[in-house]
Amino acid sequence: MPKYSATGDEIQYTLEEQEVNTDELKFYEKEITGSMNSGFNVKNKFKVPEDKNLSKCSKKTWEDNSNVNGKRPASIKYILKRWRK
Repeated sequence: MPKYSATGDEIQYTLEEQEVNTDELKFYEKEITGSMNSGFNVKNKFKVPEDKNLSKCSKKTWEDNSNVNGKRPASIKYILKRWRK
């Protein structure tokens, strides 16, 4: 890369990191230090997002005419499973 422009001014370069594929760096904090003269240092630190838990609500609706037949269970259990490709 040229150090000087056509008019003799020194060209100032910066460094920016860009993802090749969307969200590849979403769990990394980026820090770029240095300069063209001293050299650039790029540090990517892995960081789990603060919001580690899901916050979704579920609603159970019984369609049994207010348990007219007395068949509704006393309790039920939900199991939230992680979907994997």
